[in-house]
Amino acid sequence: MLFKKNKLNRQEAIVKVDTPEYQSYIDIKINLDFTSIDKKVKVYGFTSTMPGEGKSSTACNLAQVLANEEKKVVILDLDLRRPTTNYFFKLPNDVGVSDYLAKELTLDDVIKHTFIDNVDLITAGTHTPYPQKILVSEGLKKLVLKLKEMYDYVLIDTPPILASSDMINISSLVDEFVMVCYYGVTKKTDFDEAIKRLKNTNSDIAGIVFTKVPKKKATNSYSSYSYSYVKNKNGL
Repeated sequence: MLFKKNKLNRQEAIVKVDTPEYQSYIDIKINLDFTSIDKKVKVYGFTSTMPGEGKSSTACNLAQVLANEEKKVVILDLDLRRPTTNYFFKLPNDVGVSDYLAKELTLDDVIKHTFIDNVDLITAGTHTPYPQKILVSEGLKKLVLKLKEMYDYVLIDTPPILASSDMINISSLVDEFVMVCYYGVTKKTDFDEAIKRLKNTNSDIAGIVFTKVPKKKATNSYSSYSYSYVKNKNGL
């Protein structure tokens, strides 16, 4: 499946508080709380079938909702082949997780404070020709454990499932996955294959977020702009 390059100005993709779009993310957060009512979830992974479906924007906007509830949140960009989260926060991708794991920098060196209070970001960092080596490293596992101690939530922007095998390599780091689909664009066959691959790794799937839902198709007034809801995982 091919996606045209998203022309959306990512610096404007963090929605404003007290808007219908922001309420959409509150709804997502409420549904995530419901699906994890019987266990403590600290690490959420945001993935999709292919690039361009909205997983990064979903993670970044959910971080804002959590932060506004006085939660301390860090976003970890592990989409090493196509990192984008830094654009949302007007930050450079000069150093990040790859530099930290190469033992070139300390954790304090790579944690970036965003313009949202209580939301920090660790970008992908210096480009590496061997992303899989980073994603399967013991150093990455230790990093996630350290972040769990430092923050209330760790939101991982993971690679798309069908674009490479990268995402599968980090599935063990995630408590629950949120599957993001571009309404009317994501193919059902691709979605089914992505879910199959997630389940083959024994990953827990919290639910689905549909992006770019037309107003007439939206389930409520809040989702008329771009976003829909997280389904109960029993409905998958």
